[in-house]
Amino acid sequence: MSPSNQSLAKLLDKLREIETQQRGLANDAAAVIERAMHLIGSPAILPPRPSEGQWITQEEAIRLGRMSVRTLSRYVKSGKVRRKHQQVPGRKPMPLFSRDDISAQRSADF
Repeated sequence: MSPSNQSLAKLLDKLREIETQQRGLANDAAAVIERAMHLIGSPAILPPRPSEGQWITQEEAIRLGRMSVRTLSRYVKSGKVRRKHQQVPGRKPMPLFSRDDISAQRSADF
C-alpha cells in the first residue's frame, strides 16, 4: 500500500469511528430525554393516567369497545356509558369513560 492509500485508509477508519460514536450519542440523548420526561411527568408533555382502573381514556374505550368515536358519543348521550372529566393543568379536561359500561355495551352489541 502506498503512503497516500494508507493515509486514506486511516481517515476512513477514523470517519467510521466518529460516525459510530455519533450514533451512540444520538441514542443516548434520546434515552435521556425519554427518562427525563418520565421523571418530570409534566402534564404538558405526558397526559396523566386515570387515577382509577375503572375509568379509561377515549382511545382505550374505542379500542376496548371496538366502536367508533361517534358510537361512543351516542352511548354517552343516551346514558349507556358514563363519562367524567379529569382536570389537566394547562389543558382542557380529559374525558374518561367507565370500563364496565364499555364492556357491557360491547357484550350487548354482540
